[in-house]
Amino acid sequence: MMNTKDMVAYLLQHKPETRDCDIKLMSVIYRRLCDGKDFFTEFEAKRLPSPETIRRWRAKHQEENEQLRGVNYNDRHKSQIKVKRELGYSV
Repeated sequence: MMNTKDMVAYLLQHKPETRDCDIKLMSVIYRRLCDGKDFFTEFEAKRLPSPETIRRWRAKHQEENEQLRGVNYNDRHKSQIKVKRELGYSV
């Protein structure tokens, strides 16, 4: 079985629709890991990765590998610069 880091990288490579939507990415991961078991039972027992862990690995992989970025990646980062300026950060 793959660890979370490797599973996120694999899905970003092979399922492009997961690159711009953390909900889709999490859905695919949880379906694979639950494999017919009750999601809530598995989640409460902490046998599934947290949504934050999945999101962080997605962001890290996309930061390091341009090929794993979705079409919205650059737009999100342009917005980030604007918001930082509005908040008074030097960019």
